[in-house]
Amino acid sequence: MAAHGKKYGVSAARIDRTREFPIGDAVKLVKQTARAKFDESRGLDSGDCETGSYLGAVLGELSQWKLTEPVLIETDACFQRAERALVVTIERIRQSDMPPARRERQIASREQQILSGRRFMATTWFNLAAACYNLSRKDDARQWAEKVADDGEFGPRAKDLLARLR
Repeated sequence: MAAHGKKYGVSAARIDRTREFPIGDAVKLVKQTARAKFDESRGLDSGDCETGSYLGAVLGELSQWKLTEPVLIETDACFQRAERALVVTIERIRQSDMPPARRERQIASREQQILSGRRFMATTWFNLAAACYNLSRKDDARQWAEKVADDGEFGPRAKDLLARLR
């Protein structure tokens, strides 16, 4: 395994690994120690939807709402494209002549990727609702909050947001 460089050592020395950090302190620490920005990472692989989701969450935590919204809109589109591609791949695997056990494993793997992507989409939609609410764009906030109103994780907070929009 390659040794880490000097910049890594300096950054690693700033982190106290014996304690947990509150989210605000953690975000500050990440900003201080990051070697590359999320934007740079997104530019490397436009199909990496998760990075956009994380970037949107960090921007939201920093109350950078005007930056948060476009990142999360693109992230939503990315996850939608990824799911459509996985559905096509699953259908192609179903039609293949590979051994049944292998076919089922590959289908199960893609289905798990779809489920994981949908969790990220729910997070993205809720964060979009919050961003639009904070940008005083009530109709847009309502649209995104309604998408997760019945979600087990985000439903209660989305319903609270929808109540504020009445």
